[in-house]
Amino acid sequence: RRSPPSLRSYAVLLANIAFIDLVASIASLLTITRVIPVGEMIALIYNGPCVIISGFFCNFLIIVDAVVLTQTHFLIAVSFAYRLYVLVRPKFPSRRHIIHMCLIIALFW
Repeated sequence: RRSPPSLRSYAVLLANIAFIDLVASIASLLTITRVIPVGEMIALIYNGPCVIISGFFCNFLIIVDAVVLTQTHFLIAVSFAYRLYVLVRPKFPSRRHIIHMCLIIALFW
């Protein structure tokens, strides 16, 4: 709320990155996975609290963690693109455009 007008749309991007990182941290904390190579495959051994619920829940959290980490990388790239855009153009993108960009990344990645 107290961001300068030039950075308000960037604040939306930062808040989205923070939320995505929080979800990734919680998923990683709940799984605490140990990866063991077995020939040409890998075996995942779950040591976290997710084993109390079920193995399916642990697998679901691993998928959530992988998807969220991918989104984090794309959002960091968008963050760099935003800063480059701001350097080249005098007009800042609106909050709505940034929110739409974050939703598109969330839906397609």
